[in-house]
Amino acid sequence: MSERHLVISSDCHAGLPNVEYRDYLESKYHQAFDDFMVQRAAIRTQGNIMGNAEFEEEWFGEEDPELLLAGARPHTRKALAEAFWDIPADDTDAILGLNAAEFSGFDTEALAPLVDRIGPTPEELGQTDSAEASQKWEALAAAGRPWITGVEAVPLAMD
Repeated sequence: MSERHLVISSDCHAGLPNVEYRDYLESKYHQAFDDFMVQRAAIRTQGNIMGNAEFEEEWFGEEDPELLLAGARPHTRKALAEAFWDIPADDTDAILGLNAAEFSGFDTEALAPLVDRIGPTPEELGQTDSAEASQKWEALAAAGRPWITGVEAVPLAMD
């Protein structure tokens, strides 16, 4: 695969700009997709559709690809780093996209050029000490479901 993480987001806050998904649709859906994009553009030209013009400008405005995932909303890359900094890169790959790609039958080789262009790297997510992360998560994996195994990987604080 890639040295970057594949991110598949069901809520459309990460990934490609919508118009770029057209190439990955079966041709029988192209007209409906094109119609949707025209409708969407028409609605956006009305301005202040969300009731907050400043927010809309940030949400729909131009994005700096150096700071964000392409098509992602502001602060997505920072949020991913805060959530995944201590999770091993292989597990991050599975959580962020590979599990969904496998389940949905996506061709990850076909997605690889996009991942190479916009996917976050382990370094960008702060995943620099794989030994420390692995040690932490090995203990959690060993505990499994504490209510079944009786093993608490993370000690519970008792007052």
